[in-house]
Amino acid sequence: MGRRHPFPEDLLEQVRALRSVGVNWLQIQKRTGISIDRARRVLDPAWAERRRVSVNSSRRARKGRADPDDVENHIPAAEVARLRRLVPPDTRAPSAKLMGDPLPERSALFKRNSQSI
Repeated sequence: MGRRHPFPEDLLEQVRALRSVGVNWLQIQKRTGISIDRARRVLDPAWAERRRVSVNSSRRARKGRADPDDVENHIPAAEVARLRRLVPPDTRAPSAKLMGDPLPERSALFKRNSQSI
């Protein structure tokens, strides 16, 4: 991330004034030329911290580096292995995979036929 330049005091007062009369963030951006995120970060440090945590956790998750201490994102390896064994092997033809056909063992027709036997 680049180095942040100090937020000009006159712009800060202008943004505060606009928000106090109910102007939305997009209009503030258009009137002042300051991005919505930057204006919100300056006006509300608590929002800035929540946003930073959210963005960082999303980036880690996309890169496959979820926080191991985050219980919501952690599934034990044994549970993952058990769940993968439940998925039947993919026996579809390449065209069926391309067209998004369901796995034969998971289709409604397969289930109906297996129940009638």
